[in-house]
Amino acid sequence: HRDLHSFPTRRSSDLVNRAISWLELAGQRPVFLWLHLMDPHAPYYPFPGAFREIAGRDISPSRARYLNEFWNRSDVTLARLQRKKDSVVELYDAGIRSVDNQVAKLVSHLKQSGLWANCTFVVTADHGEEFLDHGRRYHAPVSVHEEIAHVPLMIRGPQCEKKSVTEAPFSHLNLAPTLLEILDV
Repeated sequence: HRDLHSFPTRRSSDLVNRAISWLELAGQRPVFLWLHLMDPHAPYYPFPGAFREIAGRDISPSRARYLNEFWNRSDVTLARLQRKKDSVVELYDAGIRSVDNQVAKLVSHLKQSGLWANCTFVVTADHGEEFLDHGRRYHAPVSVHEEIAHVPLMIRGPQCEKKSVTEAPFSHLNLAPTLLEILDV
């Protein structure tokens, strides 16, 4: 698709493809793989197919660029920003969909290659975003509102005997010790 190269950001598809190639080279030996997928991060330039899945239509690179530049302006009133909010949220949601699709591709590879059965797999985010919540955009370091601090955390491993969901708070400070415990390290 020719529009892929018109968007000025690193694609999660590029990273996942490189990760799959690396995993194929590693074979069955133990590995640690960490990917930071940036598709939902500002500026919001989602994979066109993911945007179509979310919005039901295509978006041109120039329209995405316009929305990002408008959203980033400091001289625009909240009322004017509010008029573009839904369009910007569609871009953000499409970025999330891009990552979802690539995580599914990586999981599929792990299953097909026989690595999934012994794999501990974690998906989380480093922060959320504000879309005029509390009068802010993006993720200001001074904001600890729910929109910024509440992020997904999914841990799957061969040691996890049953599926459970909790609403209890969990700090990323506890993530490394939790993973080390799961891995019996």
